[in-house]
Order: sequence, then structure tokens, then C-alpha cells
Amino acid sequence: MLIQGHPRHYNKENKTMFTTKIYWTDEQEMETVKKLADEAGMSLNEYIKSFLPLPSKTNFETQLQRVIEKAASPNAPNEFTVPDLFTAAEWADICKKVNPGLIGKRFYERVYAGLVEGVQPVAKQKSRRAVYVKP
Repeated sequence: MLIQGHPRHYNKENKTMFTTKIYWTDEQEMETVKKLADEAGMSLNEYIKSFLPLPSKTNFETQLQRVIEKAASPNAPNEFTVPDLFTAAEWADICKKVNPGLIGKRFYERVYAGLVEGVQPVAKQKSRRAVYVKP
């Protein structure tokens, strides 16, 4: 059996960006796995997915929350861009985990909607990075 995960496809069933394709090497293998799924009281897909390490749905939210907490902290500079809130090593770590442009966009949306207390957008740099102030 060959299992391939495709992380860029949206899965409506469990609201993740991950789908799974299963390729059976022979009919007997498929029947054995079906039997195990029945014994476990699960559908074939549920049974197979229970063994797969699915991508975390919360990693993006965790990183975004880090940005929000840093911006709201009293130690944040009065004028800043999102990367200014972190050391170079911390920002590099965030960039490895999630798309930094998307983090910036979602942070901007929350600030613009007034969901980040004490932070206001004031300008954009040439690099399209938003500049924020703490009045």
C-alpha cells in the first residue's frame, strides 16, 4: 500500500489543507485493512488516517498569536513592523513554520479590525510591510 498526502488541497471533511490518496498493491491487502477497520468500528478512510501524522491546523494560529502577544506587550517598540517584534533567530523560526507574508496580512487584518488592543496601522514601507504604532 502506498499513501500519499497532498498538503495543498483543501479537505472539506476535516477542514484542513490535506488530502490522502491510497494506492493498493493488491486486493488481499485492501481486504485485510478493511477487516481491521471494521473491527475497530471505523470507516476505511478513518482507520488509515488514524495512523497518519496530519499537519497541525493550529500551527499558523499559534504563530499569529505569538505576533499579537508581542505587539500588545509593554516591551514592544512604539513604532514597528512585525519582524521588529522578534530577534532575528525568532523571526527565522517563525518563517520556517509559516508564510511570513500571510502572518503579516492576518495581523494587519486583526489590527485594522481593532482586535489588537493598543496597536494601529500607520503606513506601508516600499517592501509592502505595514508599519504600526502604539499610541
